[in-house]
Amino acid sequence: MKSPAGGITRYSRYFIRTRREDPGDAEIPSHKLLLKGGFVRQVSAGIFDYTPIAFRVITKIMVIIREEMNRIGGQELLMPVFNPASLWIETGRYQAMGPELIRMKDRRGSDMCLAMTNEETVTDLARSFVSSYRDLPFMLYHIQTKIRDEARPRGGLVRVREFLMKDAYSFHPNVEDLIGYYDGIYNAYIRTFLRMGIPSIPVEADTGAIGGTNSHEFILPTPSGEDTFARCTSCDFAANVERAAVVLEKTEPAGNCPPLEEVHTPSIKTIGDLTAFFGIDKTGFLKAVAYEADGNIVIVFINGGYEVNEVKLKNSLGASELSVAESGRLVGAGIVPGYISPRVASLPKVTVIFDNTVLSSQSYVIGGDKEDYHMKNAVLGRDIVITKTVDVATIREGDACPNCKGQTITLSRGIELGHTFQLGTKYSESMGLTYLNSESAENLVVMGCYGIGVERAMASIIEAHHDDKGIIWPVTVAPFDIALLALGSDAEVTNAAEKIAESLAIGCDVLFDDRAESAGVKFADADLLGVPLRVVVSKKLVGKGEVEFRVRRTGEVFVVPGDEALAKARSLLESLSKQEGVRIDEN
Repeated sequence: MKSPAGGITRYSRYFIRTRREDPGDAEIPSHKLLLKGGFVRQVSAGIFDYTPIAFRVITKIMVIIREEMNRIGGQELLMPVFNPASLWIETGRYQAMGPELIRMKDRRGSDMCLAMTNEETVTDLARSFVSSYRDLPFMLYHIQTKIRDEARPRGGLVRVREFLMKDAYSFHPNVEDLIGYYDGIYNAYIRTFLRMGIPSIPVEADTGAIGGTNSHEFILPTPSGEDTFARCTSCDFAANVERAAVVLEKTEPAGNCPPLEEVHTPSIKTIGDLTAFFGIDKTGFLKAVAYEADGNIVIVFINGGYEVNEVKLKNSLGASELSVAESGRLVGAGIVPGYISPRVASLPKVTVIFDNTVLSSQSYVIGGDKEDYHMKNAVLGRDIVITKTVDVATIREGDACPNCKGQTITLSRGIELGHTFQLGTKYSESMGLTYLNSESAENLVVMGCYGIGVERAMASIIEAHHDDKGIIWPVTVAPFDIALLALGSDAEVTNAAEKIAESLAIGCDVLFDDRAESAGVKFADADLLGVPLRVVVSKKLVGKGEVEFRVRRTGEVFVVPGDEALAKARSLLESLSKQEGVRIDEN
């Protein structure tokens, strides 16, 4: 990090107000501490004000992002939030996106939308520039407001409706060039999060609504995370559960199986109740899960020991909207909720999907297709006809690794910090982004897309660095380097504190707590705000010509002569940055 310019900010004049009590509506540590520390104020669900102290952190995060993007040849620009619908109609995303995309008309009656991402606008911009292979490759990025009307904003800044995002887009003559550049982006993301003090783990990920072939999420492991990812206990496999394939051995065809038998199961519908009734493990049941996909009924059959992964299912169907089917809709289609068997495949306008896990057993208990009845001894090939299976199951703790097969999977929670995509030609094809090669033949431009949520990064830093007293900011992103506390109203103390503040401000950002508050309040606020170094000036210390340093992260205390304060501050900040894994003079 480049050396800070330094300066003094007086607490008594600063736009900040901390809180002593825990916010009752805060869900995770970062949410609680951002509210208590006066960093944010909720305006509406998923919409926040960011106060000056928060904006200092946000600015430092953006500096790190810019430096790393520029380092790999990125060129910064700015694209609009307010987009003509026509661009999104070209790619099909205007129709495919759900209510998260805010659509409207302008005063002229033209259809418009608020950008969730900028693939359409950047592709439109690129097609006005690219004509020849000589124009490629290049990468454009911006840090811009995004609007996503989330149904359930949660986790403070982790899932919001309005947010800052760095999104970058690269343009290449072919897939090989994209893959080579993707490696550089991958490493830049590792460096970016390392410099922020976030221990990130890259995992294979679902491409989602962005599209493309290959993608990675960069995850902060934390129990408060909203994502679940799988890791192998042996090899380097790591993937979001929306991407991780379930690998099970197929069983051999059953021989001499007893005949299919109807069993009266009064008011017994759930797998839990069925296991108790039949006295067998839940893997012995063929579970039916009913959905509506774009208005059509879809019945998924899956081994009873597994759960349907709705992202996998949505992708498999190519559906825009997916929801659990209502009972009334099922009854109207001739389906008996709670007692569904594969025979519903014969019903009109009903799609049946078998998950791969179904093949791990040859005999199941299935629904009886009438109220209060199930069938046991249903055998694959004899009673259950399967022509195709797909992977729509969620991988479980202890399952076999899909990569090395021999070892097992562990599941962890985490927060997504950033996402990278190899888009391929998804957008260039739909929007006509082409170039002429050296032989004057027309080719589609190959694209990549790479995002980082700025406020989410701020929240993630806090999730990784806090204690019961408050935030512990890494040096690279801290709003201030030093919290200077003048204890007491004695003129001698005040004058000495002023001189120390001026000395420390030569190269350090100082929050000078000059308020007429008790020592206890000042200590508590300094800990809550998480400034890396606390410097105390008191009457006792002034009498000795000394000041006291306390390191927020380690609790170490150092008493030094006042004229050595700046040298000590620089030394401690340098040492602390190394402990945090980031050199303070990096770049």
